[in-house]
Amino acid sequence: MKAAMWKADPGGGAIFSDRTNEGQIVLFGPSPNLALLRSMLTQRFRGQGLTDISEIERYVLIDTPFSETMHLKKATLGPMEKNEPKLIEVHRPMGKTNRAGSYPPGTKIKFI
Repeated sequence: MKAAMWKADPGGGAIFSDRTNEGQIVLFGPSPNLALLRSMLTQRFRGQGLTDISEIERYVLIDTPFSETMHLKKATLGPMEKNEPKLIEVHRPMGKTNRAGSYPPGTKIKFI
C-alpha cells in the first residue's frame, strides 16, 4: 500500500497531508525525508549487534511511514554503507554479491 501511494505522488502535483496532531510524522511530503529514515533505523538498531535484513525490512514496513521497497536499500542503507564515516557494517552471505546497495536475504547489518 505504501509503495503504491509513494508512486502516486512522489513529490509532485497534489500533496496529501495525513497530519492530524502536533508532533506526528507526516506520511507524504514533497519528497521522502531519508535522513529521518536513517535516524529511525539507527535509533532502533544501534547497539544490537548484527540484525538480519528481513527484520529491518519488517521494521520499515510496519513501524515507519517509509516503503521498504522504495526507500530502504539503495536510497538509505547504500549511502550509510558507502559514505564516510560508515554508519553500518554489512555481512553478506557467502557466494552473494558484495557491493554496496545490495542486501540479499541472509544479509546481517550492524548499525554503528
